[in-house]
Amino acid sequence: MEEVLCFTSVLTFVLVWLMLIGHYPVMSIILSPAEGISLAGPLVSVITIVYNDVNNLEATILSVLKQNYHNIEYVIIDGGSDDGTVDLLEKYEDRIAYWISAKDNGISDAFNKGLAASNGEIINFLNSADMFAQKDSVATCARHFMDDSVNIVTAYAKHQNSTIPKRPIENSAPLYRKAKISHQASFVRRKVFKKVGGFSEQRKIRMDYDFWLRALRQYEFVFEPEVLVTYAEGGISGQKVSLFYLEEALSNLKWLPFSTFLYRLPLQIKRLLANWIRLRF
Repeated sequence: MEEVLCFTSVLTFVLVWLMLIGHYPVMSIILSPAEGISLAGPLVSVITIVYNDVNNLEATILSVLKQNYHNIEYVIIDGGSDDGTVDLLEKYEDRIAYWISAKDNGISDAFNKGLAASNGEIINFLNSADMFAQKDSVATCARHFMDDSVNIVTAYAKHQNSTIPKRPIENSAPLYRKAKISHQASFVRRKVFKKVGGFSEQRKIRMDYDFWLRALRQYEFVFEPEVLVTYAEGGISGQKVSLFYLEEALSNLKWLPFSTFLYRLPLQIKRLLANWIRLRF
């Protein structure tokens, strides 16, 4: 044990000295009694949006605070909740880098507010009721960004027995298929948002799909074959299925080749009709 502590002290001194003389200007040293020394990679901003979900928000917050990656900036955007959410935010405000409770114009607006309020080089959106599945979920993805050529890292998000995506996905897959990766289980370098823009406020449900269509046209991703997030069902996309498929079709029309849009259109019309029949009969 004494040898380990001695080695730790020497290594810490060397790394600090290297940082001071400029060899590691973008890295920071984190000491943890349980885990020894770890080099923290780039600052990761985890952004949670919430509206009147006090019963589920705390589990989301705790899953972020329990991460063993120590270079996290936590941002929470509340849409003006009146169910006790603000009290919960005040309870954890010493652990939250930034939070606000104010009326917004929907999910896209809240996402964009979080993006504007954050400072991290790497961005993740973890909605209220979603949780990191492992204490090293952030670390697992963040390590890839030590390579400057990596701009997007994505993994599996799980709900009960299903996952998003359903199977491993490659950069060679069709764009419309790649664009269905989980935003909760994805980490994106800030420069991607600067290049392709944030979330379209014309989309009330499929803003993530619309964003991925724009981003994955220009950037490749690293797929991490692990379940790093558990996500909640029953959100707005589950409540407004027709709008879900309509917005997907509109984004396809805007961002995909017209031939691909036409190829996908019959399936989307079929799903719209099936949902219409289900609701009326």
